[in-house]
Amino acid sequence: MRPRYIAIALTLVMVLVASGCGFVTFARVSVNNPLRVGDVAFITPGRTTFVTVVDRLGPPNELAELHDGIVATYYFLDAKYSRVNFGWFARFWLPVSPDVVLAGGGLGTDMFQVLFDRDWVAIDAAFAYHTGTPSFSPWPFRN
Repeated sequence: MRPRYIAIALTLVMVLVASGCGFVTFARVSVNNPLRVGDVAFITPGRTTFVTVVDRLGPPNELAELHDGIVATYYFLDAKYSRVNFGWFARFWLPVSPDVVLAGGGLGTDMFQVLFDRDWVAIDAAFAYHTGTPSFSPWPFRN
């Protein structure tokens, strides 16, 4: 069992060392602070006001008027990217550095919406995950 852990540790160390050299690249970007269920647990339909929501979560990204109220929308974005350059090793033997890259990534736009009545009291609140963004599919494997 011990040799297995040593092999896993060595593999992890090699990936981390290689990521500093340009062989392996990992990137993650988040825009706005992602909201979690615990962050919005204070919202009680029929009691929580718009002012309370703005005090706790900050101003919404968008306000839209509905026929019977207002909806406040908070957007947060999460993007991931990874890349492996298999041509990186050839730069030690060739006069040029060829790029043989396998890369992938994805972008997810998530939102949290709070519906208010005409008196600016919360009626309902809900999350929507990965809205309006197509899933990543590398060429030539298209959906």
